Amino acid sequence: MSKIFSQLNATKITNHCQQNVMPDADLSAIKWVIDHWSEQEQLQSTHIEHKREVTQSDLRHINKIINIVPTGKRKNYSRALDCIMYYLGDVLHWTLPPKINKTLIDRELLFYKRLNSNVDETWG
Repeated sequence: MSKIFSQLNATKITNHCQQNVMPDADLSAIKWVIDHWSEQEQLQSTHIEHKREVTQSDLRHINKIINIVPTGKRKNYSRALDCIMYYLGDVLHWTLPPKINKTLIDRELLFYKRLNSNVDETWG
């Protein structure tokens, strides 16, 4: 990750996200994520190249930090991270890792679909 990251402007990120994707973007949460991500970056290495990219490893590190905080704040910080990632990709044109879609499985819906298919075969 680039050392430029620690110089991001939380207010600009908040305004961009509020105008485009997240009307409830929280300035303090965005500042928190930037501060903690910058600290992690400094601890990792002092010889990081100035690349404009966020790697999967970078995301794992900040997500570990976010997962330590209490649940209520964790939700805000996760949304703030999404907002930062959107800003980095949309405005600053950084290279971002592919987004991993978390799929929710509705087990009851699957059960009823199987049940309905059996009913169709039986009564069909």
